[in-house]
Amino acid sequence: MPTRPFALRGLAAARSRQIGVPLRTRAGSNHDTTSDYAERVKLLLNIIWLVLAGFWLAVGYALAGLVMFILIVTIPFGVQAFKLANFALWPFGRTMIKRSDVGGASTIGNVLWLVFAGWWLAIAHLVTAFAQAITIIGLPLAYANVKMIPGGLWPFGRELVRTADLTEAMRQSSEALTAPDRR
Repeated sequence: MPTRPFALRGLAAARSRQIGVPLRTRAGSNHDTTSDYAERVKLLLNIIWLVLAGFWLAVGYALAGLVMFILIVTIPFGVQAFKLANFALWPFGRTMIKRSDVGGASTIGNVLWLVFAGWWLAIAHLVTAFAQAITIIGLPLAYANVKMIPGGLWPFGRELVRTADLTEAMRQSSEALTAPDRR
């Protein structure tokens, strides 16, 4: 590959990301620069999150889960608290989605959770997000806090998934919807 001025190399990388074709490096190997970059950014944000907010948030959720496990009746609520603790440790690159196969017991559990714990958690996440959004580096952390609010309000019937798996599943379902019906 002939050498190019810096601006042209930057333009080639931008064009490569825009059309989704891997950029050929000087060594001649192909690699997808956008996915590598996105994974590194997620890792960096997760490390910053873990140090500044995630560890203590996860400890709080885990302690609440342990208390709920002591009382036999509230074990399902403890399971949800541990699910939220898991999400609080490493939120970037993962999301919570609603499951479609849930029934009335989850609705009852969500109402009880909302009354006794959910609205406190939502307020705490909003206040923390506001405080984190004051600084520029805190904006992604504030986003992660706001992303946790629906799970904190209604945890029953939600599942924690990787965003990469979610986008792949959405792509497959859209392909299935647009495929011609062959009967």
